[in-house]
Amino acid sequence: MVGATVGLMLSVNPTLTPAKVRTALQSSARAFPQDGADAAVTACHAPGRREQIECYCSTSTCGAGLLDAAQAVAAVALPLAIITVSSSAAQAGSVVQLNATGSSALGGRSIAAYQWSITAGVAIAAFSGVTNASSATLDTTAPGNVTVQLSVTDSSGAVASSSVSITVTAPVVVAPGPAASSLEAAPAAAAAKSGGGALDWPWLVVLAAALVGLRTSRPARAGADRRPVHRNTA
Repeated sequence: MVGATVGLMLSVNPTLTPAKVRTALQSSARAFPQDGADAAVTACHAPGRREQIECYCSTSTCGAGLLDAAQAVAAVALPLAIITVSSSAAQAGSVVQLNATGSSALGGRSIAAYQWSITAGVAIAAFSGVTNASSATLDTTAPGNVTVQLSVTDSSGAVASSSVSITVTAPVVVAPGPAASSLEAAPAAAAAKSGGGALDWPWLVVLAAALVGLRTSRPARAGADRRPVHRNTA
């Protein structure tokens, strides 16, 4: 059972040394029971001439206690470093808020320290405040990818890290529209050029030609200029 428990301990924390494994097994062991047997059963003592068929164990005679596999694994488990970002895609020039309050430690331990760092993209982003608190502020300056790493240390000294990638895009540029003064000046300039609403001379020529053509195209009335002839009959 001890060998299987050690295997589980190493699966959650591969960096364990034999000394750390032994310490974790001993510190997480349960106490030996001191009751439940017949009234004649006494505490165990060092081996001697007297036979001990049944006795209550103690730490001085039987070891640190009863193996507790679950507590032993929890005792060596690394803390959880969890990062929450305000936005994983930001425009250059914007601010990204980072938070690590979701991080936790196992085995009754607590998070004792935080550390933020930029592992990629240092040319396009930088922290604008402290980097050893549960939250941090990242200022972006240019498009690209930024990788931020969080390291947490629990009250037992165990350290764990996690990273998050943030994509920084170029800011959207909006083309400015015409100024209000230009829009107001355009109609006034057009009116001034046309003489305050009067027709330009090419239009006058076209209009005169149309009137002349209209007069010449009308037919003369038959007999309009003839005078009546009176004849006397005998």
